[in-house]
Amino acid sequence: MKNTLSVTAKLLMIIAGAIISLVIFICAVVGFILYKKNINQFDGFTAHQFTNVEKAVELFISSGNDILNICAANPAVLAADETIYNLTSAAVKAGNAGIHGGKTEDDITAFFDSIIKNCPEFSEIYFGTKWGGFATHSTEPLENGFDPRERSWYKAAVQ
Repeated sequence: MKNTLSVTAKLLMIIAGAIISLVIFICAVVGFILYKKNINQFDGFTAHQFTNVEKAVELFISSGNDILNICAANPAVLAADETIYNLTSAAVKAGNAGIHGGKTEDDITAFFDSIIKNCPEFSEIYFGTKWGGFATHSTEPLENGFDPRERSWYKAAVQ
């Protein structure tokens, strides 16, 4: 009987091993399929998100260009002259540096303020004049000798 039990036990162990092996194989195949499916879903989701980011950046740039064109066509900006706030070395030497309050400058800063209030995606709007004047909505002080004509953004705009 011990021999028979031993054969039965061996047969049960073989069947159990086969069943366990089959379950492990099925789990591996299902796991691999799920892995591939998740990778494909992740790739699709990521591509979709990059498309959304690209559209958002394009919209931001387009909006910036529109605001730039609006600023460039504004009568107050077009009327900018040598009375605009100026901290260039020449203005410092002449004794008239850093004087605010001209009507043109006030109109420009009021216009810039309205843009900032209506377009929160912009943190600062400013421009420089060919006389070295600088107009902005910001109230942060500039250092004496500041000349917007020496800045890369001014040089790029002139070109």
